[in-house]
Amino acid sequence: MDSNRSESLLDTDIPSGLPPTLTPTRYEPPPPLPTATTKTYTWREWGEWLVKDVPKDIKRKVTDAYRIFKNKVLSLYGKQPTVKSTLVSSAIKKTTAKWMIPGDEFKDPWVFLNSARSEVERIVNSVEGAKKLGEQENPTETVSLYLHDDNHYCVIKDLSRLIAAQLSKGKRRKFICLRCINAFGTEKLLAEHTALCEDHKLQHHYYPSKGSTTFFKNFERLHEVPFMVNADFECFLEPMDHVEGDPKTSFTIQYQKHRPSGFSYTIKCMDKNVYKTKFITYTAQNKDEDIGKIFVNSLEENLKPVYEILKKVTPISMTEKDKKNYTGSNNCYACNIQFGTVRINEWNGKEEKVIKCRDHCHITGKYRGAACDKCNLRMRTPKFVPILFHNLESYDAHLFVKSLGFSEGDINCIPKTDEKYISFSKKIPMETIISPDGEKTLYLEMRFIDSYKFTLASLDSLANTLGEDDFRTLESQMKHSGIELLKRKGVFPYEFMTGYDKLQYDKLPSKKEFYSKLNNPDISDEDYEHAQKVWKTFDCKTMRDYHDL
Repeated sequence: MDSNRSESLLDTDIPSGLPPTLTPTRYEPPPPLPTATTKTYTWREWGEWLVKDVPKDIKRKVTDAYRIFKNKVLSLYGKQPTVKSTLVSSAIKKTTAKWMIPGDEFKDPWVFLNSARSEVERIVNSVEGAKKLGEQENPTETVSLYLHDDNHYCVIKDLSRLIAAQLSKGKRRKFICLRCINAFGTEKLLAEHTALCEDHKLQHHYYPSKGSTTFFKNFERLHEVPFMVNADFECFLEPMDHVEGDPKTSFTIQYQKHRPSGFSYTIKCMDKNVYKTKFITYTAQNKDEDIGKIFVNSLEENLKPVYEILKKVTPISMTEKDKKNYTGSNNCYACNIQFGTVRINEWNGKEEKVIKCRDHCHITGKYRGAACDKCNLRMRTPKFVPILFHNLESYDAHLFVKSLGFSEGDINCIPKTDEKYISFSKKIPMETIISPDGEKTLYLEMRFIDSYKFTLASLDSLANTLGEDDFRTLESQMKHSGIELLKRKGVFPYEFMTGYDKLQYDKLPSKKEFYSKLNNPDISDEDYEHAQKVWKTFDCKTMRDYHDL
């Protein structure tokens, strides 16, 4: 809401600088309310202040209330041809009569406060120091949309129809939490979320002031991670029994259950001389296997050799060129501070001299550059391995995240909602050592990341941007004359693969079997011809062979 242009339900003539002080007229003035760093203000506290202490000149008159409620009433009566304009005016007057009595005083301030929630929130947030806001005790089911140009409010009868398209490409109805505007696919999920959401207070965010600056300081992240994993799942789409919804209303049908049919992943090192790229693939061997659990166990087992490499420190190896670079360097290659100058120690506040050091990769032993002593200490080998899925947040994570809990190790996540996670990780215990403080367990962290967040493009479009020489991992793992056919996103009959028995199907399904009910596209003749070429070139005997490609 633009506070400079809006005509608000409440005026903006509220004392600024500090949260307002409640000052009862018949008692001694209490001390000022503490700042929001030590207290959270509830709606009732603000309501008491609104009713008792707001100056009368900022309370609206009946004529202003007519305009505020006009659109609400018109939305209920205005489209009915049998309703005359006089009846609309009468309805407006009856509506406003519930809110006000002659003069400037409100008849029912708590009802008014609920209706004016967004405006009160704007005022609270505009007051310096009010950093948190308590939750509304009796939230109204009416949602109003503020229109900037003509300063009007209008009733939103269906919030899902207004904003669902902005939250997802899907056309299904969304159930939206009015408190945090998170969206859910079913009413049950919304109810589960609401129970958690109501336990937390709303947060008021502060942003850097104008003119303030920031700078990059995590110089240890200038270098690529030593190891990374790229992973993907395939699924059976098992049909579910369902009841058709009422076409006159919005409804959601759950007609498929996605159950993993297999997975594949590659473990890559930044230097193939240190670790040769490893490719792992697995397809279900029977219909009862827990593919998610098998994936997690396989990943943990195959990362053990990676840990052994990460924990070692390879001595530095410098060429003549490296030695000349070090001798001729006057500034740190990371932070650019000049060697030999004096700086203030961040921990003890004392002056110290900037010392020149040789920084090198502990995995390969290669010299990286002349660094100051501070940066050199920070250039440590990371003790985590990023594991990338494309669309992890919305799809792949749901297939295996529960399986992370079957083995030992702490699990952490960065949640987006209670169903989706921006990233999550698990620390795998690798070994126990004896230190001066006693036994200490050493871990390797598996850090799961969604590559879609960094590209915002489908795998198909990303594959089309690659050149012939960019498929080095594929070419290193497969020596076949038909490899060119695999340098694009494959065509797969997802809805045909309804269960384990379809893996034994001994021919390529017909073109119509490649139809996707969810996305509604039939594949092109060109795509189907491509699938036929792949089947023939790689001598596929069953759908298991085609699936594994």
